[in-house]
Amino acid sequence: MSLAIAEPVDLRLSIDLGFSVIEAVGVDQVGDLIEGFQLRDEERVACDRYGFVLTEEEHEDGVRLVTYRDKHTEVRIPRSDYDRIAGSVSELVADSSVQAAVERAYSRHAATLRGEAWHPGPKGFGG
Repeated sequence: MSLAIAEPVDLRLSIDLGFSVIEAVGVDQVGDLIEGFQLRDEERVACDRYGFVLTEEEHEDGVRLVTYRDKHTEVRIPRSDYDRIAGSVSELVADSSVQAAVERAYSRHAATLRGEAWHPGPKGFGG
């Protein structure tokens, strides 16, 4: 698993499953993916976000699988592996240097959005 931060506001989280990679880019997607992979204490994994869905099913043989689905990827992860990944995600976001880097990325993202919102309209607009 890796978290990369590049200037000015590119934040990327990659979860390498060995047979597939789940990746989020940008502060919103990364935040959603982190939230989706912090449900290990829940009885059943269920997370529906704009960019992806996580659902858990129990099969007849008793095996519990968590399915990650986005517009490009669908992977099934045994619940025990999901819990292990969720533990790694929790450790990653608990790291103070990661928290500081993410906070800087969020601040830059917010400043960019504010700048776009306060951009003046076309000349002569408004009278």
